[in-house]
Amino acid sequence: MSATSDLERSANRWDEWSHGAPEAGVGVTVTALVQPATFYGANGIAFGPDGRLYVAQAFGNRVSAIDTTTGELETILPLGSPVVGPDDVVFDSEGAMFITDTWGDQVFVRETDGTLRVVGDNLPSANGLTVLDDRVFIAEWRPDGRIAEVYRDGRPPRIVLEGLDHPNGMAPGPDGKLYYPAVAPGEVWRVDPEGGAPERVLDGLVFPCAVKFDPQGRMVVVCNGDGRIVQMDVATGASEIRVELPPGLDNLAFDADGRLFVSWTIDGRVSEILADGSERVLVDRGFIWPNDVAAVPSGIYACDGVSIVRLLGDNRLDRCGIASNPTFPGVVRGLAPHHDGRLIVTSIFGAVALYDPAQNATEFFAADLVDPTGVAPRGSGCAVAETGTGRLLQIELDGTTSVLLKGLGRPTGVAVSTETGRTYVSDSGNARIVGHARGEDDEILTGFAEPQGLAVDGDDLFVLDVGRRELVGVSLSSGDRTTLATNLPVGVPDAVSRPTSGAPATFMMTHLVKPFAGLAIADDGSILVAANGDGTVLSISRS
Repeated sequence: MSATSDLERSANRWDEWSHGAPEAGVGVTVTALVQPATFYGANGIAFGPDGRLYVAQAFGNRVSAIDTTTGELETILPLGSPVVGPDDVVFDSEGAMFITDTWGDQVFVRETDGTLRVVGDNLPSANGLTVLDDRVFIAEWRPDGRIAEVYRDGRPPRIVLEGLDHPNGMAPGPDGKLYYPAVAPGEVWRVDPEGGAPERVLDGLVFPCAVKFDPQGRMVVVCNGDGRIVQMDVATGASEIRVELPPGLDNLAFDADGRLFVSWTIDGRVSEILADGSERVLVDRGFIWPNDVAAVPSGIYACDGVSIVRLLGDNRLDRCGIASNPTFPGVVRGLAPHHDGRLIVTSIFGAVALYDPAQNATEFFAADLVDPTGVAPRGSGCAVAETGTGRLLQIELDGTTSVLLKGLGRPTGVAVSTETGRTYVSDSGNARIVGHARGEDDEILTGFAEPQGLAVDGDDLFVLDVGRRELVGVSLSSGDRTTLATNLPVGVPDAVSRPTSGAPATFMMTHLVKPFAGLAIADDGSILVAANGDGTVLSISRS
């Protein structure tokens, strides 16, 4: 499978709410190692009555429309719209667009005049969406999920099925039944829209996320786990692999001419899949929310929530593993180099592990932490910022844990000086840095707005102050400070970090965009920045 594009690249997502490009200090160069992302991941897609492809971006509080001929983009629902986590879209015969808000547990309708209103409420992790004879059905992506019908007149939803295992993107079949994937079990089922017992029609899939039907009436399923698109003749039961693509697929759509288009939640790519299986890229890949970055002998790695990515140069990315793979450490927040070449990672679900990107293998050595974020190698183990409890922890590889500091206000970044042994932590909630060494008084550095990522290189401590969007260098011997770069694309807009209901799916999504932007030192001495604002990794070098 090859990827090509004859389309001109559009403006990146940062332009929608930022104040221009980074500004470098004297003798400083700022370079983007990968191009900024266009989308905040790409979720549900559907063609509208105007012939454009509409793309929901659950991680970015946005719905966009693509002209699939020219590649021109238009933002339909911008940052700050009432639809906090748009995950799927569909249109009825009148041209009204329905959108699931998976963060807000709601379903919205956008009328043809542009007005928005809620038509379904109290639907935890509302996700998959379809229309059958202008009747609107949704699926809740969660354990014990449900399929429900919602009504434009505001009546309470009608439950069609319940007790389902992560149902997702649905479609009506030629037989008038609703077809839906059960993501975790790897199956596709169908049910009469009036209710009754469901029937399994296909199994053996790897994280199937969405079902649609092509113009020939064949059921087509995209699989997130292995990148396969599988098609099936539901009348005969015969199935085959239609094409194999990179993992991380989320949804699919057919245009009026029967051309196939797919989206990747993992990197925001949207492409047309041609008859020979090749890929025509409409929107190129990028990062969703790169939280942290690390440099090891095998290269530069960034964690992007549901994946860990190796930067290969020339804007090429190698996603070593994704969260739907059972050997992956989960949804990753922080990472740091281990002395044996592996990565030390923290997970939003409270785990700390060693991850081998070459083998996609994970060795857990700590669990049940409360929102661990930044991590750095320290002695025979590592130092971890336990953001949820305000503590800085020392964790050995056998799981032995001790408290280095407590009473911090949202600690995030961690760095350890190899020269002095002092451990530094961003006390983000108190706008300061605390340096700790056993048997010595703590060192307090103030004058920051919201410090997050930290890195130490010899006598220099580097601080990523997300509150001021600047990178500051501090001499640990003299205390002198230098601003290396300002107006950096870091931080998360308020529109995509609102509180949610606490349902399992929204817990994951909330933590994916919880603000954290990390730092690392590359082999050449440049400072690497996980630029979560525009979805890239920056290299900041000093002459």
